[in-house]
Amino acid sequence: MSALKLNRLAKKCFSLFPNYSTHQIRTGKENRCNEISHRSSELKMNGWQIHNYGNCEELQYATGLRMPLIRNANDCLVRINTTTVNPIDVAMLGGYGSKIINMLRCQEAKSIEFPLILGREFCGTVIQCGMGTNNKVGVGDRVWGVVPLQMNGSHAQYVIVPDYCVINEK
Repeated sequence: MSALKLNRLAKKCFSLFPNYSTHQIRTGKENRCNEISHRSSELKMNGWQIHNYGNCEELQYATGLRMPLIRNANDCLVRINTTTVNPIDVAMLGGYGSKIINMLRCQEAKSIEFPLILGREFCGTVIQCGMGTNNKVGVGDRVWGVVPLQMNGSHAQYVIVPDYCVINEK
């Protein structure tokens, strides 16, 4: 894909990507592994997702997406402040590596292929930690990190990542 198309994709993604309010979530430094105050299935977020492999026209901005849940002890829920669009996102949009990545996705999370949220790199704030996370990252910390390829990405308000994929900004 040409640099011009990549630039258009980036503009399309971020022109509608405002800073979001998180009034539904209770945070606090006093509790390293704090709890979300409502049932997680009721919390919603917005994000960019695809339902088919193809070109930039496959990207859809969706509201009311189910907020990701912490399923492993070493996972962190991060509110996204900044994310990127890079060549791997564009390649994955076209189906690059779909067979292998989908096999990994189905083995680990028992999930289906679509809808898929792209995005690998991000900066954000930790909202919730699993019980087994290392002490280097805590609730309220500003972090940057990467999302493993087999997991839903960072082109949304929130993302779940293992604690070894985030680094504190300190």
